[in-house]
Amino acid sequence: MLLTMTSSSTEAVSKEDIHELLEHSVKNTHKVKDGDIKGDFIMEKCLLLFSKDYKYSVITNFNGELCGHYPSKIILLEYQLTEGDQKKDNFHG
Repeated sequence: MLLTMTSSSTEAVSKEDIHELLEHSVKNTHKVKDGDIKGDFIMEKCLLLFSKDYKYSVITNFNGELCGHYPSKIILLEYQLTEGDQKKDNFHG
């Protein structure tokens, strides 16, 4: 399944969030079927960050249909948002 998304959320992502993401990725082997709740939360933070600057689509891999070692959501960056796109998203959000 392919989902196309942009987000206008203003939730902040801190340096600690990024550090936690990197630390979690280094210490854990990813397998989509394991149901990694922390990894899913981190993925949502990544999507939030991508939505600030990019139009993106998501290919779902929730049960490892594509591959058990791929994440449950595969992000495809389509294009970088223009300053006008970003202002429009902030205005509607």
